[in-house]
Amino acid sequence: MKGFFKRITFLLVALVAVIAAGTFGFMYLQKLAMLDAFYYTIVTIATVGYGDIVPNTVGSKILAILIILGGVGLFTVVVVNFTQYLIERRSEKTRVERLNMLVELFFSEIGNQLLRHFCASDPELDQLRAKLGLAKGNHEAELTLIQHELQNHVYKIDPTLIDFEALKALLMDNNSLLLRLLENPNLIENEAFTDVLRTTFHFRQELAARRSLTALPVTDVEHLANDAKRSYTVAAKEWVNHAFYLKKQYPYLFSLTLRTNPFGKETVSVIK
Repeated sequence: MKGFFKRITFLLVALVAVIAAGTFGFMYLQKLAMLDAFYYTIVTIATVGYGDIVPNTVGSKILAILIILGGVGLFTVVVVNFTQYLIERRSEKTRVERLNMLVELFFSEIGNQLLRHFCASDPELDQLRAKLGLAKGNHEAELTLIQHELQNHVYKIDPTLIDFEALKALLMDNNSLLLRLLENPNLIENEAFTDVLRTTFHFRQELAARRSLTALPVTDVEHLANDAKRSYTVAAKEWVNHAFYLKKQYPYLFSLTLRTNPFGKETVSVIK
């Protein structure tokens, strides 16, 4: 995008320079008033023909030729660049919307359940809940506070509280969904969500690699807890980023997202 603005700025400056040179050139060569000379230059660049004014000296004819060769080309390039920019901007908006649909699918099908499991094993969740006040969050300032707390919370997993068997069942049941999401080419547009999927899939692989999750060595339990903490951290941060997006673009989806958030003590889907 920065490259486009640099390019279009250069082209516009060059076009203005051609128009200025043409205007002052025709004022001198054709003995025209500034407005007439400006009009003369514009109709030359726009290739709409003269009709009422035509170059009648050798100098003005040469100037008209130069303006046609230079100005018409510049004008065409400017129009083409602006058209391309509008097309790319619309295409980018479509990609962003599709990607956010994938994020919404992830959290609705697996992400929220995953976060609830992690929250249940977070020894500092009560302090986080006290800061959040997620039942509100209807105003920009409140949501900004929620985002700040979730982005800066030090996520922890107590290995003695986490239910690895339930997490394994959840992740294995949604294995095909994870694979389809990872295969989606739109992921390149959102590194944070890609990281969520990568850490979640790695955690699934770790759990699937063990036939039994009972009577594991302490070192192995701690290893799994670290994988869970990594997944917990990136998923929680992406959840609030997605909530911000819904707040701005789809308020009706944001309302449900806030009421069914995975950080509350209970899911409140019914509006009272």
